[in-house]
Amino acid sequence: MWHRRKWGPGELTFLLLAGCGLVAFLALLLLLDSRGRELRNQEKRVVQLVQLKAHKSALASVFGTNCVSYVKGTVSWEDFALRPPHEPRFAHREDRDRYLEFRQGLTKWPAVLFYSPQRGVTWCIFLDEQDRVVQYHLNVQ
Repeated sequence: MWHRRKWGPGELTFLLLAGCGLVAFLALLLLLDSRGRELRNQEKRVVQLVQLKAHKSALASVFGTNCVSYVKGTVSWEDFALRPPHEPRFAHREDRDRYLEFRQGLTKWPAVLFYSPQRGVTWCIFLDEQDRVVQYHLNVQ
C-alpha cells in the first residue's frame, strides 16, 4: 500500500530552489555552448580567408565593420604605442613566450586588425602589403 508523504514547507522550498538552480545551470550551459559554436564557426571562416589570401574586405562577412586597424608607418601605428622591438605596450607586460604567434605577426606583417566580439575574446588578423588576410591569432581568456 502506498502512503503519501507530506512535504514540509522547508522541504518544498529546498526542492523549488534546487529546481530553479538546475534550470539556471542548464541555461548557462546552452549559452556557453552557443558562444563556443559561434567562435568555432568564425575561426573556420577566418582559416578559409587566410588560405585564400582574401582581401580584408572579406572580413566584413565574418566580423562586420567593427574591426580596429593599425598600419605600420601611419599615425594609427604610432597610437598603437609601439616600443622596441616593435611590439605594443601590453606585449611587454607578458612573458616572452606568451603570444609568440602574435609577436611574430607584428614584426612580419605591415598591418593588423583587432576585433573583440565579447569580453575575453580578441581576434588579431594580419594583413600583407596588398591588404590580404595572411595570418590570424585568436586570444581567448
